[in-house]
Amino acid sequence: MEIHVKIKRVAIYSRKSRPDETEDALQRQLQILTNMAIKNGWEWEVFWEIGSSMSIDERERPELNKLLRKVQAYEYDGILVTDADRLSRDMEHSAYIKKMFANYGVKLITTTKVYDYNVQEDDLMSDMMSVLAKQEYVNTKKRLLRGKKASAKEGKWQGKPPLGYKLDRDTKKLVIDEAEASIVREIFELYIGGASGNEIARKFDFEGILTPMGGRYTHSRIGRILRNEVYKGDTIFGKTACSKIEKYDSGLPKQLPTDEADQIIVEKAHPSIISDEDWEKAEAIRNARSQLPPASRIGKNPFSTLIQCSTCGRTVTFQLDRQDRLTMGSCKTRSYATDGSYITCPNQGLLLSTFEEVFYEQFTKFIEGMEDELEYIKFNMNEEEIFNPQAEIAEISKRIKKINGRIKKAQQAFLAEILEEAEVKEEVKTLRHQKKELEREIETIKHTPVESKVDVLEELILEFKEILLGTTELQPKEINELFRSVIDKIEYTRLGVIKGSRKAPFSVNIRYK
Repeated sequence: MEIHVKIKRVAIYSRKSRPDETEDALQRQLQILTNMAIKNGWEWEVFWEIGSSMSIDERERPELNKLLRKVQAYEYDGILVTDADRLSRDMEHSAYIKKMFANYGVKLITTTKVYDYNVQEDDLMSDMMSVLAKQEYVNTKKRLLRGKKASAKEGKWQGKPPLGYKLDRDTKKLVIDEAEASIVREIFELYIGGASGNEIARKFDFEGILTPMGGRYTHSRIGRILRNEVYKGDTIFGKTACSKIEKYDSGLPKQLPTDEADQIIVEKAHPSIISDEDWEKAEAIRNARSQLPPASRIGKNPFSTLIQCSTCGRTVTFQLDRQDRLTMGSCKTRSYATDGSYITCPNQGLLLSTFEEVFYEQFTKFIEGMEDELEYIKFNMNEEEIFNPQAEIAEISKRIKKINGRIKKAQQAFLAEILEEAEVKEEVKTLRHQKKELEREIETIKHTPVESKVDVLEELILEFKEILLGTTELQPKEINELFRSVIDKIEYTRLGVIKGSRKAPFSVNIRYK
């Protein structure tokens, strides 16, 4: 395609979606675009990433946002993409990008057309292409969902196999992994025998028993195993569904629990590790133990050294009143003047149970934010990336090997006088830059703990939810340590209180790490 507009410097942008595109597809996009830039004599800068076309959130599309910031700094005359939907398939986001390109005099260049959004015809044509791209995206999602549902009805497993199982690649069904299944059986046996999840976790810690990924068996992880129907041979598809209205802060749809009638449940879809009888026993014990008081009654005091007076900064102390209720003591810190006189901090005390009501209401919102973060990470990471760093390194190494091959071919093309020296230099420069970026990725993965961020967040969220529901088996000291992992301090204020008044106002400000 010949270009008849004044363009000197362009940004090349390429994006890979999950799960329908391969790394080779991404490399082909980049090769086509760089060749096009070379042919037209443009200077270029490459941006590429893996992300959803339905979001332009900074966390999910950092490279696109970096590109857009440079557009606003007048660094480019055009943006070079294979198709316009590489930027976005969302109509609202597309309109935002179009307006920016028009305001900063930037052309959108595809392999078939140059769009100038200050020209009405190009603007209209772009809108029509966006509608078609969005429709194709919706149709693709429908086809994928139909395929998943059909597989679920046949009892086929989707995703990473749970502990105790491995996936039969031919049948797509779970088969027992005896080495791991023995751990599952031991957990159920200990639990049915009277041990708590916390006691089982301590036993495994003492014996050095770790998860397949090298992590600890925390009591919340054990709780998940005890609740998982997969161990009695059943599969359940569609426990949650994307909301069409509610969204997380990231812009992604919220995952909401579904009614059992809308789920696909296949009983005895695969061999069971736990008998129906033992499953029912464990379930009965778990339900009985969950009938505990709310979070405000957990232990004596999980807030030790966490609460501070907002006026003077003193750590709040605790004491029992005449009715044996745990209370937060009045501050009474003295501030002395040079003449020896002093004033007493006016911050007053409060029943701890009253404080807890406000604290847990605020803390619940923090947990919802953690769930947002977890959903964002899950949405943007496939199973291999989350659970198999070795496989990811192997995959990146393959890409580096291909790049080395392409560098060698370019050099051979120069020696055979097929390509000019300048062309080869630009080609090799681009390839070596890509190679360097991939080598950095490998180093990052090597220095990343085996347990993924998803594992850590899931464990933490589950621990906190059990505290909120009053079903935790943790001791007050352990709850305190858990709070300390995310909370720096809790600022408490209650001024101008009439002594003995329970309705006097107070405020709680949780400062997170």
